[in-house]
Amino acid sequence: MSQIKISVSQLKIGMYVSQLDRPWVETPFLFQGFSIKDAAMIAELTKHCKQVYVDDEQGMAPDEKVIVVPTEKTEDVVVYIEDEIPKARQIHKSITQEFKNVVAIIQTGGHVDVAAISREVEHLVEGCLRNTDAYLLLSKLKSKDDYTYSHCLSSSIFAVMMGRQMGLNNTELEELAFGHMFFDIGKIKLPNELINKPGIFSDEEKETVKKHVFYSVEILNTMQGVKSSAIDMALNHHERFDGSGYPHGLKGNQIPLYARIAGIIDTYDAVTSKRSYSRQVSHDEAIRMLYKSKDTDFQKDILETFIQCLGTYPSGSLVELSSGEVGIVLQQNRISRLRPSIMLVLNARKEFNDYFPIINLLTKPTDKNGKVMEISKLLEPGSYGIDPAEFYLQMTGTTSR
Repeated sequence: MSQIKISVSQLKIGMYVSQLDRPWVETPFLFQGFSIKDAAMIAELTKHCKQVYVDDEQGMAPDEKVIVVPTEKTEDVVVYIEDEIPKARQIHKSITQEFKNVVAIIQTGGHVDVAAISREVEHLVEGCLRNTDAYLLLSKLKSKDDYTYSHCLSSSIFAVMMGRQMGLNNTELEELAFGHMFFDIGKIKLPNELINKPGIFSDEEKETVKKHVFYSVEILNTMQGVKSSAIDMALNHHERFDGSGYPHGLKGNQIPLYARIAGIIDTYDAVTSKRSYSRQVSHDEAIRMLYKSKDTDFQKDILETFIQCLGTYPSGSLVELSSGEVGIVLQQNRISRLRPSIMLVLNARKEFNDYFPIINLLTKPTDKNGKVMEISKLLEPGSYGIDPAEFYLQMTGTTSR
């Protein structure tokens, strides 16, 4: 494959734009790489760029090539999930502790060392880029008792995954992850009995909960060195694309881009988590719920990219195979999203295995009858009493089959 650098005057419908002459986040184009579908897209590119790169394998080739830039042939650094999990556990432990230290300092009116927590976020981003699946698995490490902590951390992991898909550089990914780490920090100022209340909030309680966005902004403004994007995310991640959100009823592009991303991630992570006041839902149910809100609550383009990032069977999902065995999805296969790597937990009789072998469905393993194994269905969280976190933390004892 090669990228061909051309003037925007050479653009035609049917070309695939793979790179711009400026950062993507400085343009209206949210996602890195897209096909030109109409003249309006060409006009918009002309407003923001002088030259672009097109991929002639994914779209039309230009009539005249200005500069051909060969794709680098350097080998990707492949970090297997079994190798990354121990590092991910340590990073998870370290960043959780540092976040709790920050909360304790805020509650006692002390000075927060933003540089220290920023270093932890940097390590998180580096780890996610090595092996995103390892950190998606760690996002399952949650409990009702420490929901605010774990929600902020898992939201940061989703943010890195999303930002990477959008073509953000490392500095921008760190900025996005930091904002997600603190967008709900204001909840520490709400009464514990309200945060942990089972059942439905009264109208008065709902209004009290909504105040957490202002508390978050207030806290972040006291932390020297925090970027404005983090404050924007904290203030606006409950705004909705059609103007129905809070606190100011912003709509469309009035909502900062990072806050539009944060709104989707916040909602997805919340509904798929164990909470005292709401039922935990499966990945596919959460996606259906989100997609019903496309271009009302959430911008369709951003939402669809988030869904594509997660895939049909995201890491940590509980699945049943055509063999009757039950396993936990460990790692996506980018070649075929329907054939991930899986840790087998239950045998066909639904009995726990003595050890937990890992199979890669991409290699088309067969069952005892010689039939190629496939995923037959996605299971509800907690099915058969299985908590994925308890199993993948034991991965040092796994073997491949």
